[in-house]
Amino acid sequence: MKRVLVIGGGAAGLMSAISASEAGASVTVLEAGEQAGKKILATGNGKCNFTNRNMAEECFRSKNPEKVGQILSRFGAEETIVFFRELGIAVRDRNGYLYPRSEQAASVRAALISRAEELGVRFLYNQKVKELCLEKKGIQAVTANGRHLTDAAILATGGKAAPKTGSDGSGLMMAEALGHLVIPPVPALVQLTASGFPFSKVSGVRAQARVTIKTGRKDLAGDTGEVQLTDYGLSGIPVFQVSRFA
Repeated sequence: MKRVLVIGGGAAGLMSAISASEAGASVTVLEAGEQAGKKILATGNGKCNFTNRNMAEECFRSKNPEKVGQILSRFGAEETIVFFRELGIAVRDRNGYLYPRSEQAASVRAALISRAEELGVRFLYNQKVKELCLEKKGIQAVTANGRHLTDAAILATGGKAAPKTGSDGSGLMMAEALGHLVIPPVPALVQLTASGFPFSKVSGVRAQARVTIKTGRKDLAGDTGEVQLTDYGLSGIPVFQVSRFA
């Protein structure tokens, strides 16, 4: 039986562990924190927007849009819905944004962990991987607590968006050390700071609005929906959608 080591126990790591185990591998998840799927609890304001009906190529910003299309053709929104339904997660559709019927991110986390444990996936916590070494007998993951030899490794450590939850960029450095080309990451799906308006006086106000990112007279991107005014600027789904262009 092939051994597979999944580095990172977040959403991607849990789905990878489930998929590899269902394919017949012996799977171990190395999680740097004390529990798996912690960041899932914060998604969608705690409701977990796990996919969207509209998942076309133009929804993604990429220099290789055809690659995005290839990936979505293999596992798109419908496949995601089926995957979660098989885990017992009923779907609630909010204008094309899909959430668990319970509207509780905790239910998604629990379903993923439960399925992984049912398949015999082994979880090891407080195991931050410092290095991946290619050896004749396989791949060795080095942690402060020891070494783990495996036939294949899946890097699911996240990017650099949330160091407190483990996404500190260490996975990108490991990938680069193994010879992969790493494109410098930039913020995306984030709130935006703004000036020239007394935002602190209207912090917390929400309104339906159109948000447009411009450079000079040229429109780079735009989106419509509920915008939230904050003490630093703007937040809300339309802002997140255009933020990658900012």
